[in-house]
Amino acid sequence: MTSDEIRPAIRAKHSGIALVAAMIFIAIFMAVSAGMLSMSSTNIQSAANHRYANSALNAGLSGLEVARYHIQQAPVIETYSNTVSVEEADRMWHGANGQGGLFGRLKSVSLGGKADKQNFADNQGVGQEIVTGFVPFTKPGNAQGNAWAWGLRRRGNASFQLRFFRYEADPFTVYVHSIGRDGEGNETITRTIEMKWLIAKQSSVLSYAVASRGRIWVEQGTVVHGPLFSTWNRPEISAGIQTSDDTIVHGTINTVISLEALQDNGIQMETLDENNQPVFDEDGHRVYSSEDTIQGQHEGINYDVPFSSDMPGMRPEDYDTREYKDQCALIGNYDYTVTEYFPYAEGDYTQPKSSSSFRYTRRVYDNRTLNNVRVPQGQHALFKNCTFEGILFIETRSNYYNSASYTNNIRFEDCTFNGVIVTDVPSSTNHYSWWMRNALTFTGHSIFENTSHIQEATVLAPNFNVNIGSTAQV
Repeated sequence: MTSDEIRPAIRAKHSGIALVAAMIFIAIFMAVSAGMLSMSSTNIQSAANHRYANSALNAGLSGLEVARYHIQQAPVIETYSNTVSVEEADRMWHGANGQGGLFGRLKSVSLGGKADKQNFADNQGVGQEIVTGFVPFTKPGNAQGNAWAWGLRRRGNASFQLRFFRYEADPFTVYVHSIGRDGEGNETITRTIEMKWLIAKQSSVLSYAVASRGRIWVEQGTVVHGPLFSTWNRPEISAGIQTSDDTIVHGTINTVISLEALQDNGIQMETLDENNQPVFDEDGHRVYSSEDTIQGQHEGINYDVPFSSDMPGMRPEDYDTREYKDQCALIGNYDYTVTEYFPYAEGDYTQPKSSSSFRYTRRVYDNRTLNNVRVPQGQHALFKNCTFEGILFIETRSNYYNSASYTNNIRFEDCTFNGVIVTDVPSSTNHYSWWMRNALTFTGHSIFENTSHIQEATVLAPNFNVNIGSTAQV
């Protein structure tokens, strides 16, 4: 057999093998294609669900922005108290006589076409809720209107609904649920986001344990639970805040004076290194120098703290103390008088610190229990071993005048305060003498434990110089 005769037989054999192999591959590819088609269908559904979920979440987040805007636009009310009463919280919630408040705001804008107020109950308690309609996103919007555009890829089916609610047991807390949703038919996905708001007085000064326009002295083992803040800005005279080595401030010490201004006047509040950073020893303890005006324990000093004259809580017009005064009767007869100076020499109240010290004839009340009394201006009383219940009201002229007859410089020695101390509100002044004329000085062992029905303050003395725990010179 020649080679030409052999070739056709070989070709026939190879063709049969190729045909069988091709049939096998076709069968395999058909099976793989069917599997891939099934997987693609599942992936498409998963992608759709993921897109719906993200879109619903974005809608919910956008709803919170809208809720935030309308809460901030709701009418506010003024109060001269440091705390908000239940009645005031109710007015912030639903207004007065159906007008104002958060409900009035939501009713006027009618998000989603409604703002329904109704009672509810859940496992946390009973309360009241305000529910809006669903706000669709068929076109871009913003928080000032009815919607917020969360991105360029908005979906026509995405929307949010807002639910504002509060519990009867806690009328000062408002919760917001923003329910975002997206999807089609029975495949709608929702996401709910919660935000909590407190109904409280807007007053930055309330974040401090002690805040003063004048100088602050913390002496004689005094413990302050919170930060100190002084707007005193006379570095050529002093740093404005001073503590002794046996005191503790559980918070920061804050001054409006810059570090550079203090250094220019040779004043040192704390020991700093060459980089103006606090110095600590190898055990992590703060290093003190005799030149430091802050000697006691604290959690750091903040210099050049921003302050504006209209800071809420630091303006005389923020306070109206007349309602406290109206509850008090004129204090009775005093026991005797003594002559003292302010500022006084170290350890001796009867000697002046300098030629600029003021001389005061003090009416002394010794070992008394006093309840709801007021001290007339010009008395400059000295209370020794006294216990105070209710309100102690200190009078002074509202329009400041540099005179002992129209001011009140009061000293307390070894007294217990079961109530509150409240003063008239003298006008702000740049006169050099104001801090020496209207002043409250607590010496010896002072105990403050306010058990009265007035809980918004322990000492409410706007534009008064307050010195706590001081028997040294001031």
